[in-house]
Amino acid sequence: MKKKYIIYISISFLIILLVIIILIVNSKNDRISDNTQTKIVNNKATSDVSIEEIQFKNISKTYNSGITTIKATIYNTTDTVKNIKIKIILKDKNGMEVVNMMQNLENLEPKREKVLSTGIGGDYTHIEDIEFIVID
Repeated sequence: MKKKYIIYISISFLIILLVIIILIVNSKNDRISDNTQTKIVNNKATSDVSIEEIQFKNISKTYNSGITTIKATIYNTTDTVKNIKIKIILKDKNGMEVVNMMQNLENLEPKREKVLSTGIGGDYTHIEDIEFIVID
């Protein structure tokens, strides 16, 4: 009888320990998974993009007076100021790169939004995909 009691307590202890370890590991992996590209339909992105714990929301594309402008609301999800350099790749309907541009994102304050607005000369209204890549 005593042996069964000790076995049940040991198994219960191991299960509780395993649950605690799983919760700790999952909490460390709560970081936003990277989704680096999105489709553009009617000049608006169909989804948000996340890279290096920075979210790009409300992504849009406009063309006016010879300039194609890409706009997005960017949000730093970390607790530290971020400075990164990104490459924005505009792709056609076949997923082929048409043109790209570089942009420095500086002083992205923790838990705050900022607006990204960048333009490139030319009519890129036919673009159907936008990809964001971090440059080291």
